[in-house]
Amino acid sequence: MDGTAQVQGQDVDVEILVVVEAYEDADDIGARSLERIGARRSGHGPGPGDHTDFESANYLTNGLKWNQFADSSSGNDFVVQDYNPTNEPLGGYSALRRSQATWSNVSGSSFNFLDGGTTSRCPSLVSECPGVQFFDGNNDVAWLSLTGSNVLGVTWYSTTSDEADMALNTRFNWYTGTGSPPSGY
Repeated sequence: MDGTAQVQGQDVDVEILVVVEAYEDADDIGARSLERIGARRSGHGPGPGDHTDFESANYLTNGLKWNQFADSSSGNDFVVQDYNPTNEPLGGYSALRRSQATWSNVSGSSFNFLDGGTTSRCPSLVSECPGVQFFDGNNDVAWLSLTGSNVLGVTWYSTTSDEADMALNTRFNWYTGTGSPPSGY
């Protein structure tokens, strides 16, 4: 489910991935999860009671582009992503690098992730990081204890500043290898 929050007076988009048990209402779980982090549901997608947001295997793009993809230089068509390994499950960094390669190898796309290495920074846009949320210009990925028992992960990004921060929830068992997972997400 996607939502909107405010960081330094700017609208920030928030995409949240939640676990929904068969007996739970997906729309309610998503809305409550967004509310816990100070975001409100966006006007995108279906209305209350329509679970298409959760059941669709398709992703839509909203036309946003990182500034460096709009200039005439193809030598800077990449986004640097840094990784904080604190609290990671075994193989977490290699799983991120595999996902970066998957996105970077999409046929017909000039988009690429550049692995920025490890950092000790907490993703500055993620509400569970200590202190005030702020734009620091870094695209950080970290493992945190996220608010809400159903939240697997959250991505915070701006439509006006080229920054996207992501956190994965340490409250879940994660499988970061290849092949079929023995258990976990």
